Amino acid sequence: MVQNATVQANGAKTAPRVFVSYAHADAKLAATFWKYMLLLWKELGLDEADIFFDANRLLPGYTWDDILRHSLKGVNVLILLVSADALRDGHYCMEVEVPTAAASGAIIVPVVLTQCPWDRLAIPGDPLHGTFGALGALPLTSKLQVRPVTHWTRRDEAWDAVIRGLRETLKRLIGAPATLAQASFNSRDEGAPAVSMELLPYFCDQNSVVGKFDSGLDTWKAQALLVIIKGTFDDNTARFWERLRVEHLAQFVSLHHAKGTVLGVDRPFVIPDGSGLKSAASVKRELLYELSAALTSNRYKIPDVNTLSDVLQGVPGTIPLFAIPASRSSRGLKRSVEILLDIFEHLSTDALDRLVVAINLEDSNLNNRHLVPRALHRFSRSRVIELAPLAPVKWTDARVWYMKRRIGELFRVDEQLLTDVFHADAALRMRTFASRVQPLLKVR
Repeated sequence: MVQNATVQANGAKTAPRVFVSYAHADAKLAATFWKYMLLLWKELGLDEADIFFDANRLLPGYTWDDILRHSLKGVNVLILLVSADALRDGHYCMEVEVPTAAASGAIIVPVVLTQCPWDRLAIPGDPLHGTFGALGALPLTSKLQVRPVTHWTRRDEAWDAVIRGLRETLKRLIGAPATLAQASFNSRDEGAPAVSMELLPYFCDQNSVVGKFDSGLDTWKAQALLVIIKGTFDDNTARFWERLRVEHLAQFVSLHHAKGTVLGVDRPFVIPDGSGLKSAASVKRELLYELSAALTSNRYKIPDVNTLSDVLQGVPGTIPLFAIPASRSSRGLKRSVEILLDIFEHLSTDALDRLVVAINLEDSNLNNRHLVPRALHRFSRSRVIELAPLAPVKWTDARVWYMKRRIGELFRVDEQLLTDVFHADAALRMRTFASRVQPLLKVR
């Protein structure tokens, strides 16, 4: 994983190194992208020398292969302009540029130009054997769906969506904060991961839940980690898990897990329904299928626990799986969790702390059920943290958040505006609170 850049001793920004990869059949679209990219580069105050676009760098009389390979050294971000031409076998993008970036741990951002079956293709050179679909692709619509640039009614809106997405990625890699708002997101110290503005409202209160999570981490040693997060749809538990992962789990892993100092990006994982007449063996087989799909992008690559151990030992860090239960039955989910823990019991010791599973429960019917097996003592090779359901946000909670996160100073939002967010409501669920606060959080 690429580490965040640092500020140099003289106070100057350490700029990210960016490489633009594309097929020459897409040269016209690439040239338009380059115009927008230069505007972003200027906005961020960066040197154009730190972004490689071959139309400006490949000169007659030089060996192009040598220039391209040299330019890939030390790259932080590779922007892949996705099309059928760029992804075809034998093309330089897939043969050299993407594999080199993936092997070095650079961030790869797919920018989808045209409609093509890109998302299920394996990333060449990726040590985790992931697919392009697991990456954060652009451009995104207002519904957070990837839509190819050429499928937008207005092409300029597509490019603007691309630049908005890239802006946040690049800001996180710049040593000095690009805005006052960015400074507020490093919530603990200079080494804390940056937090996006969209995530900031989810840092409001929930102190009892966060405290339980921290207490669980303190006793997590050489084990697999299973976290159960409870809430409702209006809590957006996925966002709350992102808060825990960014500000707590990532820091803990980097300090305490010598063999897993890198925390990977969340991978989706489905927990099959363990209810009904299914045998334990069939539920175990389905769990291995889902683990295989999440870890290798191939549903059948991990047929047994020994292979799962081998795959996890080859992972350069700790992998968080964001799990969605297929069952709405507490009995079915509890049985699947118990069988999953039994799988962890048979993993090799070196593979255990490479795996974190966060189970996302946005179901009020399950919130008040105790889902941890009673005979938990027999699962010594797993650390299970079952969190209490998320609570509504009250005005007093929001006021603490306002003071702690320096909202008034960084966003010029006064307390009266925050009071208005609640209107006549005594309390708000997390998602509703975030949607009402978000329009206020604009640096002016």
